[in-house]
Amino acid sequence: MSVSFDLSGRVALVTGGSRGIGEAMAKGFAQYGARVIVSSRKQEACDEVAAEINAAGGRATAIACHIGDMDALHALFARVQAEFGRLDVLVNNAAANPYYGHVLDTDLGAFQKTVDVNVRGYFFASVHAGRMMRAQGKGSIINVASVNAVRPGPKQGIYSITKGAVLSMTKTFAKECGPHGIRCNAILPGLIRTKFAGALLADKSQTEHYLATNPLARVGEPQDLAGAALFLASEGSSDVTGEERGGDGGCRTGGRGGREEGRKGGREEGKNPVPVLPVLPPFLSFRSFPPFPPSSTSSPSASRRLAPAPSRLLHHRGSDWRSASGSHRACRAAARPLGC
Repeated sequence: MSVSFDLSGRVALVTGGSRGIGEAMAKGFAQYGARVIVSSRKQEACDEVAAEINAAGGRATAIACHIGDMDALHALFARVQAEFGRLDVLVNNAAANPYYGHVLDTDLGAFQKTVDVNVRGYFFASVHAGRMMRAQGKGSIINVASVNAVRPGPKQGIYSITKGAVLSMTKTFAKECGPHGIRCNAILPGLIRTKFAGALLADKSQTEHYLATNPLARVGEPQDLAGAALFLASEGSSDVTGEERGGDGGCRTGGRGGREEGRKGGREEGKNPVPVLPVLPPFLSFRSFPPFPPSSTSSPSASRRLAPAPSRLLHHRGSDWRSASGSHRACRAAARPLGC
């Protein structure tokens, strides 16, 4: 039996599909036969990508939508239902990261915008798509999260927090929607060369730190993630749900050259050294303690203290462990016969 990545006859909606990672995924889906809906905030940008897909022999439709706007989101899915009658794949890729700085300096506006798009937008897009998929008996939801979900990035506090929420959302939808034939998985990009990552790419210290903790020692490209999305959208992943797929060059493994070298990545000479655990002297090592008490305690009276009669021990434990409030008394009662 061959594995099929063919998406012929399927409808795929990609939010944030007018550039970067979303654009690469939309073009990848079209290449494998899907009818693609390219969506982002600006209609002109969506039109350009859809035109490129159509010119290459694919099929694409451009529909503008700001997923942080609940009315616009509802209108998007109403149009998908009216024009296509089904939805087989949803890629939640549109994201917001308006603030780059210390978490303590995050203002309310940046917080709200990031949460509205990255959490509320993803959630309700998944709800709308999930209802359509439930009616048809199957579907695939792909959430583009971030490596920051598991390794919060410096100066990216609220963004990292929302991406952590996306991972929890992914597992929740996978668990509750699985019985309806709906799969839900997440992709965790690292540093990808996109306009969205412009602030990070412009920060030389952050880029150097990322490369130092990245086994592949490279900044990713948008097309690097298209294959992972194709896999999760196709029948090739028919038994995969609730999973997190990497796209970070392996930086979650601990760093280039193994754990120790990865831990050194990004450190300046003489600053934040790796802590060295002290070596215990011989008289404090475990081997310095005898496994049993000294021979002087081998008298009959000592033996009785060390090995109480089972009935006596059970009496104390049984009488005091019947209630939670007696647990402390039980410990003391059990300890007395043992001579502790």
